[in-house]
Amino acid sequence: MALRRTSEYPLSPVETLDAAKLRSLRVRKLRELLAIARAGSPYYADRLAAFDLASLVSPEGLPVLDRHALRAHVPPNGSDLLTGPLEAAYVFRSGGTTGSPKFSAFSRDEFRRIVPIFQRTYGAAGLHAGDHVANLFVSGSLYASFVFVNRMLEEMGCVNYPFTHHAPAETVNRHVGWFPINTLVGITSGVLAAVAGLEETSASRIEKVFYGGEHLHDDERVWLRERLPNLRLLASAGYGAVDTGILGFQCAYATGAVHHLHADHVWLEIVDPETFAPVADGDEGTVLVTMLDRTLMPLLRYDLGDRARWIEGACPCGRNSPRFELLGRQDDLRIGIATVAHDEVVQAATSVRGLTSRLQMVKEREDRRDRLVVRVELLESLPAGARDQLLVALDAALRRVKPDLGTLVDTGHIHPLVLELLEPGSVPRSPVTGKVIRTRDLTLEA
Repeated sequence: MALRRTSEYPLSPVETLDAAKLRSLRVRKLRELLAIARAGSPYYADRLAAFDLASLVSPEGLPVLDRHALRAHVPPNGSDLLTGPLEAAYVFRSGGTTGSPKFSAFSRDEFRRIVPIFQRTYGAAGLHAGDHVANLFVSGSLYASFVFVNRMLEEMGCVNYPFTHHAPAETVNRHVGWFPINTLVGITSGVLAAVAGLEETSASRIEKVFYGGEHLHDDERVWLRERLPNLRLLASAGYGAVDTGILGFQCAYATGAVHHLHADHVWLEIVDPETFAPVADGDEGTVLVTMLDRTLMPLLRYDLGDRARWIEGACPCGRNSPRFELLGRQDDLRIGIATVAHDEVVQAATSVRGLTSRLQMVKEREDRRDRLVVRVELLESLPAGARDQLLVALDAALRRVKPDLGTLVDTGHIHPLVLELLEPGSVPRSPVTGKVIRTRDLTLEA
């Protein structure tokens, strides 16, 4: 295993608050946020009207915000979730280049407040002032990661080499040879591609790797350590989303998918996906987030589509902020840098006459690249020739609904899609409920 050095980045005072003081801070922020949301947002004015906001001590019981509502009530589809005009702000896009993206607005002041949270995130994991950093995050098309990280590197006092995700591997290799670049940060697939292109001398200079946006699998960790002989720190670049901003971070003692919560910035709940009631500590549930410092576009109990569980006990790093372990997605799969939602694939399938909405998405991985398998039930049994025509039509429909998937296939970032047409009733179902098992991520299964 790569060595993890205890961070030299100083702990923030808020990270060492005792439980009572931290809770008091969070409750105060929550009540202030709710008052702003109800007063300024038509969306929340209606949904929060019946609540005594001044007496609430947690978000529990408030209405849940899902991605469909978010998409419908923020620009360009609507604006009644906003608490004021869209001005002096950043607008970012999530979900890749799709026909139905979600947009997220951060006021200028919110953006500035979030940058120190990024500093805490990377500092806790082991990034230091003076590191020479190759920024390989995705830039352009309203992506957020490069913009936030670029500003964070500036504020931390690092030497910033803003390559972006689009830089050819040979360009990164050449510059690592010219300059004392010792750190790579970026989307997991981009980091892996850059490392694959490093010659021996350049590879020996890399000491730190921070990855984000995609899971880093055990075989890839082994490969990185083999390719980078002086690698001593391999860490998550934090847990977050374009919709929300940064949520969690890894300290020097966190491994795998375990993260600390930025508890002064985020109220995170892990709940039963059917009732939205809290699950017991250690049990798996759905992640809901309330962003305590987002007031232009408030997010109250936003369903991120992730699964997680709380980690009990104190962390040796000395931080009192809660810890949780991410356990994967619900009905979405991360394929390369694209988030593929189950309802998007249903939209493509049901646009093809003869196919049904009963389908399963499966994520596989081979040679450090993702593969998406889509299994769709036929409306009725068909001969081989007719099936072939439907497969062609389904492929075209998926490319129309999810053009970023086609781009990732065409550029070789992911394997070609595998499409399977099954007999009626053949898509795998839960033996308990009889419901279709809508997604499987084989890369996370033992």
